[in-house]
Amino acid sequence: MQIVFAHFYSRLPKHLVLNLKRAILLFPDHQVCLITDQDSSQLQSLNLKIAKYYPSSSWQKIETILNHPVDFRNNFWFVSLARFIAIAEFSKNSPAPILHVESDVLLAPDFPFHSLSKLEKEYAFPVVSNDLAIASCLYIKNSLAAQTLASFTIKSVVSNTSTTDMHILKNFINERGDIIQILPSGPYQPNAFENADIEYLKQIKSSISYFHGIFDGFDIGRFLFGDDPRNNRGLSVLRRNDSRTYLDASKIDLLMTRDRDFPSVKNISDSTVLPIYSLHIHSKKLNMFREKYTNKLIIKAVSKSKNKSRTIFSFSVFLKSLFAALLRRIKYVRFL
Repeated sequence: MQIVFAHFYSRLPKHLVLNLKRAILLFPDHQVCLITDQDSSQLQSLNLKIAKYYPSSSWQKIETILNHPVDFRNNFWFVSLARFIAIAEFSKNSPAPILHVESDVLLAPDFPFHSLSKLEKEYAFPVVSNDLAIASCLYIKNSLAAQTLASFTIKSVVSNTSTTDMHILKNFINERGDIIQILPSGPYQPNAFENADIEYLKQIKSSISYFHGIFDGFDIGRFLFGDDPRNNRGLSVLRRNDSRTYLDASKIDLLMTRDRDFPSVKNISDSTVLPIYSLHIHSKKLNMFREKYTNKLIIKAVSKSKNKSRTIFSFSVFLKSLFAALLRRIKYVRFL
């Protein structure tokens, strides 16, 4: 299976470079790939497949009509959904099954590639709310499936120029749920999924029985390690639930086991322990992506998972956000 990362319109962030090196180290039996339009010369010595991306007509079409602020993090909203087009074009020359991994998502050493490869469904990814699904870990069975998702993306943008990648994936499930496997984002614990309907709970229960574990879509990594400090001028909150999503991570029992370097969660319905196969590190704290520190930081965070919420401050992120805001104001004044 190909483990595919994608990054566009800004230089490769440090956490992505570290994550690429980590994936290459942990998964020598799988080809790690990077699709990018950026300079990747620093990675040439690695056992990494680099696909240089040049915008296609489809890419350019949706960039023109999408109605999101282009100055937000190098056109973040656009590249987040346009990556589906880049992946489809990449798959034409690399038709093997794809596991797309977001740059700030860590995979567990025992990630269940074998179970994914045996899926009869064409796609697999987590659903995080009534309206949103996420490409934190996105399995695509073959090149044809990749083309289908790209076509759906283009159609979605044409019909709604304010859509996002997360809305597109959820709408994709609404229309093509028969060919999509939901990756369970938490244990089968109804009280931790208060906003979810019965049908979703049935789906994650079935999915847990197949994978024997869960995949962090949005909530667990954010709960343990905080949100992105760039979103709040250097402030990041640990152990806070996000009411917009299904899972209330404060209500699940996280633990470490002797046989794994990654966290697990207790499935209270039958007292089994389920491995967590991925963690979404929204905070992008660099040491989390350095293999020699990852386990220590996870152990520390899990041991404090029942503690009260806490706000932490990153002075360096605050200064960068302040500088960026100043530049925007200067540009605005010049424009006037």
